[in-house]
Amino acid sequence: MPSHAHRPTIAPQPNCCSGALRAPVGGHRPPLQRPAIARVIRGAIVLALLYLLFLLPCIGQQSGTPLQQVPRRDPQAWATVQNALAAMGGLSNISTIQNVVVQGTSHVTPTDDSGEYCNFTWISAGRDFRYENNATSGGHILVSNGGNPRDLRDGTWSAVTPILARVELPYHIPALALLIEAGNPAYSFIYVGVGALNGRAAIHIQSRDDSDQIETLYSPQDWYFDAKTGLPMRVEYQSPLMPNRDGLSSASIDFGNFSSISGILVPFQLNMTYGPVSLTAAVSSVAFNSAVDPSTFLASDGGTQ
Repeated sequence: MPSHAHRPTIAPQPNCCSGALRAPVGGHRPPLQRPAIARVIRGAIVLALLYLLFLLPCIGQQSGTPLQQVPRRDPQAWATVQNALAAMGGLSNISTIQNVVVQGTSHVTPTDDSGEYCNFTWISAGRDFRYENNATSGGHILVSNGGNPRDLRDGTWSAVTPILARVELPYHIPALALLIEAGNPAYSFIYVGVGALNGRAAIHIQSRDDSDQIETLYSPQDWYFDAKTGLPMRVEYQSPLMPNRDGLSSASIDFGNFSSISGILVPFQLNMTYGPVSLTAAVSSVAFNSAVDPSTFLASDGGTQ
């Protein structure tokens, strides 16, 4: 209300604590008037709102309730990502990738060294994926399935936590993974420092998707870049355990033997870990922008659960 607005004159009211409202002889008190009742009700409402606005958030913080993160981009970390994209072919060139088909051979080595060789075909298009491995012990296919991932083992499709579809990135093509992250304004890039990795100076940054609390929890990554060439050396990340939606498994990929495909540098040697399992992948071919049918990323049984 403007300062010059006219306010009506309000007659002073007796103070209930001053003795002006003493009970008359005989012990009877005058009935509480309607305006007084209204003031009491309004006071109770105000107190309730103050409780909701101020006290409850404090309780949430004290009890460990996660709060939404604000995206953060440190200048040094952001410059490192930009340099890496430039070193791997340039932003304009990498941005032309619509899909990628990667084929090769991998050797899985569990802790008991009983692993075997298998052929793989990994297909990615944006956030859609199809990872297929054909081993002598049987095939395995994992598809994004329109945001409801499904896993084929021993001829049976089973559901996988939807969180996987939200946080999975084509890390085996680091140029594409970093492009997706850099193009998301909710992604944070945090500078950690310069250290050594495999005897070489490495720039260490962290990245994560701060779109919401789920992404913030499941998407954090640690990236290491060659301080001389700008190329990525390693990525460490957390992957949802399957089928347990609440679990996380540590995973990592070391990149090596970069070769140019259509002007984009791609690692043809991948040393990977997933929990206790180690895997060495030798890439034999990489094809960008092939004719990939959208049904490639769907479960063949049509299931969505």
